Amino acid sequence: EKPVAINMEQYRALMQSVRNSDNIVYAGYNRPFSPAIETIKPYITDESITLNCFILGHKLASDHWYRDSSEGSRVVSNLGHWIDLSTHLVMSRESLPTEFEITLLSANERHKDDDFVVTIKTNLNDLIVLTFSTRCDPFEGVMESINFQNEKIIARIEDFRKMTIWNDNEKIVKRFIPKDAGHEKSVIQPFLKQKRDWKEIEWSTFIMLKIEEMLQNDIKDMAFNINKEIEKVIK
Repeated sequence: EKPVAINMEQYRALMQSVRNSDNIVYAGYNRPFSPAIETIKPYITDESITLNCFILGHKLASDHWYRDSSEGSRVVSNLGHWIDLSTHLVMSRESLPTEFEITLLSANERHKDDDFVVTIKTNLNDLIVLTFSTRCDPFEGVMESINFQNEKIIARIEDFRKMTIWNDNEKIVKRFIPKDAGHEKSVIQPFLKQKRDWKEIEWSTFIMLKIEEMLQNDIKDMAFNINKEIEKVIK
């Protein structure tokens, strides 16, 4: 299931167990298995990535269980999906970033995990912007608009129902009926040749928990070497 951990203690225990086990472990994040993302990946080169995700989440009551501190904030329960997708795309290249700079800005004084934006910059000049807005309840459930750019490719995904790719002078339009955000393939991973690299889960969960730390402690900016910091936690 996802998230795989909602605090660093759980993260440490799980990652240590996975590293010390010969078993194959799977995580439930689904967007990397969507046909839209699978269509984009063959075009990705080793050049820098720009990714913008605009997410319309549900408007929640003040006493909703998502707001229980023991459950984690909406960074953990909601934004973690797009943090994981961002990590998956960044790690789809041969060269991996090591340095991350993160900023967090909330526009909601009452609930700081509503109506906020996260920006992530890496030492490979990647730029990721995740905007989470909950000003009204989306009639059809959570909605998302994703824009991606890498060297010659530009891609736009509209709620995993339609995507447009511009590759140099080529334009490709695809529609997915019904909407396909990759849930089925994610669930049947054990029976597929295509499996997530567990390192992606290590990275995306760590980044998610650092953003959660920023939210809870009103930290606006944070920078770290991801390999060094993960090893400090897991050792």
